[in-house]
Amino acid sequence: MDEISAVVQTHQIVATLSKLNDYRDTHPNLYRMWDKYIMLENTHYQNIIDKCNQAMQTMEHEPDINVEQLLQLMLANRVSQSFIGTMT
Repeated sequence: MDEISAVVQTHQIVATLSKLNDYRDTHPNLYRMWDKYIMLENTHYQNIIDKCNQAMQTMEHEPDINVEQLLQLMLANRVSQSFIGTMT
């Protein structure tokens, strides 16, 4: 659990965005770039957390899978994400 301390916490994101706001008028381009980037990554991170929570719900009533099945799932996920990316 020592790795948890390295995870960026919500209060760190809020504090950084608050400090970044100080540069909104003087550095609008850098401000927008960092603001959008942080928000995009935060959304991505939240999606990962949601997927993990869904997986844990499944783990409550399903047995573990072997490494081959795990690799197949990862490959299928990557292929589906690539396909979806071509649709947008």
